Amino acid sequence: MIMDTTLRPLARRLVDGFGKAVTLRRIASGTYDPTTGAISGSVTTDFEIRGVIRSLEDGHVKNTLVETGDLEVTIAAEGLTIEPSANTDSVLMDGDTWTVVSVEPIFSGELAALYNLVVRK
Repeated sequence: MIMDTTLRPLARRLVDGFGKAVTLRRIASGTYDPTTGAISGSVTTDFEIRGVIRSLEDGHVKNTLVETGDLEVTIAAEGLTIEPSANTDSVLMDGDTWTVVSVEPIFSGELAALYNLVVRK
C-alpha cells in the first residue's frame, strides 16, 4: 500500500512532465435492434490525458505482434476513471487516430501506476 501512495503520484508527475497531450477515446457499443439488425446508441467518451510516446521495433513487446509504425504510449493510471482496453479504445494525437492493440499495466503494489499502450494507425 505504501508503494501505491508514493509511486502512483510520482508516475503521474513524470508522465505529466515528460509527456504530451493526447486523448484516450472510448466508444461504448450501443444496443442491438433485432427488428432492423442495426446497432444504435453508441456513446463516445474522450479523456484528455498526457502520454509519453516512443516508437517500437518489430517484435519488441512480448506476447504481441508489433508491426512497423506501431507506437508505445505510456500513461499514468492515477486520475484515470477507466482502465484502457485493447481494440475498443483509441488514442488521438497530432491529428491522427491510433487503435489500442495491447495494454500492459505496470503495478506499483496493489494498483496500476502506469499503462503501456501499443497503438497502431
